[in-house]
Amino acid sequence: MFDPSRFPAEARLSVAYDRAKARTTLEFDGLELDLARVSAVWWQKANVPKVSALVPPEQRDWAARQATALLDGVWEGLTALWVPGRRRQAEAADGKVRQLEVAQRVGLKVPRTLVTNDPEQALCFYDACEGRVVSKVLRDGRVTRDGETHLAYTHVVRRRDLQLLPSVALAPVIFQEFVPKRLELRVTVVGERVFTAALDSQASPFAREDVRRADHLVACTPHALAPEAEASCLRLVRELGLTFGAIDMVVTPDGEHTFLEINPGGHWAWAEARAGLPIADAIAEMMVHGSVAPNGGGGCDERV
Repeated sequence: MFDPSRFPAEARLSVAYDRAKARTTLEFDGLELDLARVSAVWWQKANVPKVSALVPPEQRDWAARQATALLDGVWEGLTALWVPGRRRQAEAADGKVRQLEVAQRVGLKVPRTLVTNDPEQALCFYDACEGRVVSKVLRDGRVTRDGETHLAYTHVVRRRDLQLLPSVALAPVIFQEFVPKRLELRVTVVGERVFTAALDSQASPFAREDVRRADHLVACTPHALAPEAEASCLRLVRELGLTFGAIDMVVTPDGEHTFLEINPGGHWAWAEARAGLPIADAIAEMMVHGSVAPNGGGGCDERV
């Protein structure tokens, strides 16, 4: 396990080229790793490079940019399986606007949606949906207020909230037509395998609007996803350039499946533990074989 923020202050990274081949080595904690031997990478959101305290303060930004440039070049050059995907692709896939566009293109039903910083457009959308609207953030739901960090959940827009619509001009917001729920689904795609957990969010008044508020209060069970919906989820992950994705969907009272969003680095251990889904085994198998095929493969068993 390597945290890129340790470079360059606590790690050494070198790329050497000669007429025969290139060699990239990473040294940290007394270890030396030949990155050509890496066949799979599990990428999590990393902190920015941390430069040495010996660098003068006025030059630290410059040094950090140089470190970032080397890291970016090395990561892009690794011919390995990336989970959930290469950094640039995973970051692009995290964008809600792109997600909705691709989801609709691959055949998933998406809610009627408006993304805007125009208060008048927001009011017109509210009226067109007859007041059945929710609001969401585009990225990173953490909000700091009075020195404390809070998580911005999906919020049902009520008539009394309309007085706040002018503030939409200050930062764009996602507005979606409210989708009635029978169940909420977490669909975890690992390569070409799909694992679905169902959350009975309507069983608790605390979880009905956003199950994240009280997911511990509702039942979580394995769910048989319809074949056409499963195929669309697989295609969505591929189209976004990912090998892994955690997809949130809703099953309406009449049985219709509606896509909400996909998180390239979404949590999955809770779905495994509560619904008994072998997600960890699937991830490990995919990384060991350096392949997204259902049963591994790829001829990488002798690499690390």
